[in-house]
Amino acid sequence: MSTEMLYEKDMGTMEKL
Repeated sequence: MSTEMLYEKDMGTMEKL
C-alpha cells in the first residue's frame, strides 16, 4: 500500500493500474 501512496504523491494524480 506504500507504493500506491507514493505514486499518488509523485504523480499528483489518482491513477492506479
